[in-house]
Amino acid sequence: MRTTYFRNSRAVSVSQTQILGHHRHNTDSSCEDVLFVKATDRLLICGIADGKSDAQYGVIGGQVSLETVAQYLENSNPDSIKNHPFPDEIPFMITISLRKRLLDLAHSMNANFKDFASTLQILVVDMLCNTYSLIHLGDGCVIGAETNGHISLMSAPDNGLTAYQTWLTTSPNAISHLRITTGSLEQKKRLLLMSDGAVCFCKGRNIPHHARALINTGSAEELLQYLASSNPTDDASCIVIDLGDAENP
Repeated sequence: MRTTYFRNSRAVSVSQTQILGHHRHNTDSSCEDVLFVKATDRLLICGIADGKSDAQYGVIGGQVSLETVAQYLENSNPDSIKNHPFPDEIPFMITISLRKRLLDLAHSMNANFKDFASTLQILVVDMLCNTYSLIHLGDGCVIGAETNGHISLMSAPDNGLTAYQTWLTTSPNAISHLRITTGSLEQKKRLLLMSDGAVCFCKGRNIPHHARALINTGSAEELLQYLASSNPTDDASCIVIDLGDAENP
């Protein structure tokens, strides 16, 4: 699925996919990743949440978490994160807002708060100022491709002592692991958000050579087909954001 948004002189195209991990094929399980895409007059907000496997309502928690953080960002001035006089307050404000929604949800469903656990990553593209803000918690990752062909890991997976450990929206110390970064999109041509199952693109801090070449020159459709053909063990989701101009979308 691909959608193109035109703002000012730039076209922003979004493509996305979800792949069920092959370890679930012989079960009745569904994909535990949640994707979120929303466009306003000024902002494009894209996000992925990965519900914790043994959390009964991880998918619901992931959806609510994405909606809550997206609403917080939409209600804030797009420049407020970058220019906030006390940047250390922002993770606190986001976490408080997020936890309140999850606690209210747990109460309304008579469920345990930790049953709504998920990772979280949201990328906000300010199409007026040509800048981005990134909110990231957990073992997903975000990759950027620049117009000069350089591929960079904009936000690496955050694991614990092992690759199977990470920080979730319900983790006691989540606030200290909630990353917030901002930057210019002037030299960026493509952004990729991925859940931890997309190991063909990124495993730890390693982006394989073939993946780098494909990210640099392949179409969004080729990228998503490559992910599907990798037959991921875990659920794998990807959102591809292509940044062009109105004359060459």
